[in-house]
Amino acid sequence: MRIEKLTIRNFRGIREGDIDGLADVNVLVGRNNCGKTTIAEALCRAAARAGGLDVFGQSKSQLWTSARAEQSEWPEEAWFRRDTRGTIVVGCDIDGHSFEYRHSLSDDTLVPARTDHPAGTEFLKGVTVFRPEWGFRTELESRLWERLLKDRSDKKVAAAVNEIFGLRVEALQILPATGKLMLLFAEHGLPLDVQGDGTRAALRRLLVLSTLRETLLILEEPETHQHPAALSRFASALCRQARAQDVQLLVTTQSHECLDAFGKAAAEVRAEAAVFHLGLGDGKLDVRRIAFADEQMLDEQGTDVRQLDLYV
Repeated sequence: MRIEKLTIRNFRGIREGDIDGLADVNVLVGRNNCGKTTIAEALCRAAARAGGLDVFGQSKSQLWTSARAEQSEWPEEAWFRRDTRGTIVVGCDIDGHSFEYRHSLSDDTLVPARTDHPAGTEFLKGVTVFRPEWGFRTELESRLWERLLKDRSDKKVAAAVNEIFGLRVEALQILPATGKLMLLFAEHGLPLDVQGDGTRAALRRLLVLSTLRETLLILEEPETHQHPAALSRFASALCRQARAQDVQLLVTTQSHECLDAFGKAAAEVRAEAAVFHLGLGDGKLDVRRIAFADEQMLDEQGTDVRQLDLYV
């Protein structure tokens, strides 16, 4: 169960573009303004038509209006050309059956997407994005806590944090009066927010992933605040948990360490993985798909896939 293809027409800076062959773990790389964030937004906008709120309790469309500090949900710059309609088409594979989920936009209306596959609707309904700055939003854990306790996913998060950062956390706990998340050690407890930035950001990403099943999680720049060694262990924990919960991952990054970490982590859990190099010129999205085995071979030969446009 996963998204296999994304088609974008006349949305923000992308006049036309297709990403085909999406895998279990996908890493998007490319220069600034090549469309990485626009792709993440397009997926969330399409998923918003399936219903559901984001992890902060707001609509997935409003999420991007807030993230981009825009005054209205559909500003003029939401389209490559103002006089054309934007279209987002998500191609999914559900239990071996393919279908498309369409989301069309005009100046003043949203045309609801249609699909005759209930499982596809549920898959898209769960699509979630995690941006770097959200690693420090303290209301996140209190919003997710009840869901975490239902299957004691809090234990898995504590174990993962110990593995990544070498801590000895015995349990996690929310303080009812303040909503603060406490890390409980053998002889004392400390609030999460006295920990380093890397620990706080990683733990909150893991909390979000722990609540997802059979859907897509988009991670923007997960390397933020992470030491390379911790990043490698963090990627392993994310891929292992995503594999167990049937969650497809889409990662955007500028970091070679992040690219390498997710490639190796995907191999550890026997997940299919791919790198997508993006380029954008006059609104045309140029996408080059590279299997991770080929990326490693190119890297050994001195070719940096993040700058693939220099070699072609």
